[in-house]
Amino acid sequence: MSEINDQILTNFHCCPEWHLAKLKSPTGALIYPFAHRLSRRSHKFSCSSETVGEFFGRDRKTVLRAFGELCKVGFFELIEKGRFDVNVYRVLSHTEWAAKNPGKCAQKVQYPWTGEGDKLGQRLYAASGTRVKFRSYQVAAFRNTGLDEETIVSLFETFRSGIGQDLKPKNVGYRFLEFLRNQ
Repeated sequence: MSEINDQILTNFHCCPEWHLAKLKSPTGALIYPFAHRLSRRSHKFSCSSETVGEFFGRDRKTVLRAFGELCKVGFFELIEKGRFDVNVYRVLSHTEWAAKNPGKCAQKVQYPWTGEGDKLGQRLYAASGTRVKFRSYQVAAFRNTGLDEETIVSLFETFRSGIGQDLKPKNVGYRFLEFLRNQ
């Protein structure tokens, strides 16, 4: 995980679990998906802290602290304060939460081989048996040879079964480019 321009970059898409892992209360990380699932249609969650505590094997006060922390970070919104009854919370999905909290989600780094970048990078990654991750500058260099995509992939398969079979993955990109330039 790295940070560029106040954006947190990761190898994965942002999800509620990423935010919940930062809670002080690990119980909040248990309660949120439970509450989200129970409130799927209505978005309303109204279970007592005692009942939830019994279900998860936690003390009622621990559950109350978790409810409070989920409200503080914005995954729960207090709709109705229960007088002599339970509170009613609106449970926000990660999408709803992200819309209300711009800039707080992790951003997935996009690599050419992950399905979000250059199709040639994806095809070469697959042709390597998912062992070689080609960088975008390498894929651009392969394209700059003037060969079409089909030819590049075909030549990679030839390269892989020949001189490329004994190379370490980190050396394949450079050596394959040399191979392409000699064609």
